[in-house]
Amino acid sequence: MITAGEEATRTVAGATSLAPVTATMWQHVIVSLLWFALSAQWMTVVPIIAPDQVAVIVGGDSAAKEGISGTILAAGAVVALVVAPISGALSDRSQHRRGRRRLFLIAGVLGSCVGLSLLLPFGPGASLWLYAAAFIFLQFWWNWVAGAYAGLIPDVMAEHEQGRASAWLNILSVAGTVAGNVVVVATYKTGNPSGTIAAFVTLNIAILVVMLRYVREPQPATQRSAFVLGEFLRLFYVDPCVHANFYWVLVTRLLGNMGIWSVFTFLLFYFKDVIGVAEPAQVLPALLGIGAVLAVPASVIGVRLAARHGLDLPQSYAYGNHRTDLPMLEAVGNPTAVNPSWRLARLARMRGWRICKWRGSQPTSQAKRTNLLRLTEAQ
Repeated sequence: MITAGEEATRTVAGATSLAPVTATMWQHVIVSLLWFALSAQWMTVVPIIAPDQVAVIVGGDSAAKEGISGTILAAGAVVALVVAPISGALSDRSQHRRGRRRLFLIAGVLGSCVGLSLLLPFGPGASLWLYAAAFIFLQFWWNWVAGAYAGLIPDVMAEHEQGRASAWLNILSVAGTVAGNVVVVATYKTGNPSGTIAAFVTLNIAILVVMLRYVREPQPATQRSAFVLGEFLRLFYVDPCVHANFYWVLVTRLLGNMGIWSVFTFLLFYFKDVIGVAEPAQVLPALLGIGAVLAVPASVIGVRLAARHGLDLPQSYAYGNHRTDLPMLEAVGNPTAVNPSWRLARLARMRGWRICKWRGSQPTSQAKRTNLLRLTEAQ
């Protein structure tokens, strides 16, 4: 069981977090288990089931099916873009005594099960508007649970374990992709997704029960500021001068997802209309599953590298002199501001960080950056 006892926790960022103890493989798997279920659905419903259902509704020979399918999936993507960060930010503010993510996970999983069930009644000639509404409803709840769930690892895993936790998250996501495509090959029939939907609903409920049983979130902080809409919306602004690396990650994720999903959206139709595959809904998941299997060795290697070479950040030291050094300073347990700018000096005083004044000739800005931006692991 993953738990945070009263004597083994400390308060950070509005909630208590685990003391720096080593997590077992079982604990890492349990924490990331819901990503298994979500990946199983995302990598099958979006590229296979939804386009196939659109083709059934409008007719397999319709020239409009690609455009309609792409439009519906794009609308779902817009919903995902908005809902996930809002859900995550709202869950940060939750004061539920059994954990700030818990209610969001329960609601999101149950809502996803309802959304999957709403895809069942659509056959030839059905309303595309109603189908689009059902798919957007499903996307809402998928991302409601995903937004809050993204904050669970930092809540229940000690800082020095979060590198391994991210690697296990990737392994479970890949495994979920493989499992989801196996389910589709075994159960999906064009025009009749009931077997596949039933399997995914069962998987969701089973994993939710396991997580509620074995994952114990730390207690939220006892105090919470009043909700002010303007302040809440400002939480979504990330200063590019302070967190430049965040935007590099954001851009690379954007480009990567553009490449992946712009292909996946139309891959089913390519197999059927261009290559001439009679049953693309059976062939495509097999290919996606094989591709995901090839990613497993890389994920396993990532886990081992994270465990072997990961820094013990709570015991590490960082030195900086400018506010752009904040991400590095905030990441370690022993930050030091050296000859800080006035902004960094103010923040250091507010947070109780050590401040050093080095005397002597003043180096150039370039030299300061070279000499001061160092991150060393404590011996």
